[in-house]
Amino acid sequence: MALADEVLIEVSGCQSHETIILLSSAAESVGKYHDRRMAIRQSWAPLAIANGLRPIFVLGRPSNPEHQLNIEEEAAQYEDILQFGFIDYYYNMTLKSFAELKWITKHCNESRYVIQSDDDTWWNVPLLKQMLDQQKFPLDGLVGKEIHISAVRDTASKWYQPESIYTATEYSQLLGIGIIYPGTLIPTIVNTMAKFSEPILDIDDLFITSKFSIFKPLVIRYLSKRVRQPLHFDKADISFENDSTFLVISCLLLSIG
Repeated sequence: MALADEVLIEVSGCQSHETIILLSSAAESVGKYHDRRMAIRQSWAPLAIANGLRPIFVLGRPSNPEHQLNIEEEAAQYEDILQFGFIDYYYNMTLKSFAELKWITKHCNESRYVIQSDDDTWWNVPLLKQMLDQQKFPLDGLVGKEIHISAVRDTASKWYQPESIYTATEYSQLLGIGIIYPGTLIPTIVNTMAKFSEPILDIDDLFITSKFSIFKPLVIRYLSKRVRQPLHFDKADISFENDSTFLVISCLLLSIG
């Protein structure tokens, strides 16, 4: 977990009681991950920022060093990238979650809530803002969409967990597409992860939110859905006005125009 301390690109800390939306992205300066970041910047991010919700893209170090200069230029232009020094790799996702939550404890310790999400999500900003203002989310547990699926024992799957490390027969966890943390709980979570002496699961949301893992008391709210077809922002007719059915959708953000 010591690798979580190296920050390559810093971003400004929180304003008083600002809500940060941490968006896990990949350290690539071209292709789908760059396109997702641009799509968010040109769609729901401006409305979020106007309402005191600040999206921050969280990256590791690119495996291809040629991408680094472009990422630095992108960060300088948009001022919304937080980059850590470990290699950006799927099996480092738990390390990335730990690093960004640890960063929050240093720079956003007055935030009532912090949100972890992905770069292929579309947030219902008006509803999220309303629920935050009305303090609809609890302060004693995590909020998200709970799933229950059989534990994956197929070694070819990226969701594989060996029985020797993860003994439960099912994954019962919150989906990583949108997890809302009370700010007061984050230091406890970070300290627990830092002291964790057993093997660390490389599925970050399973490690942090599974009732079989390190944090058992959860407050569950169903707040998300998935859209499996690509969404093109120049064509998508998605309006959240007067929509109170969900807070976030997970989709494929592929184009902006």
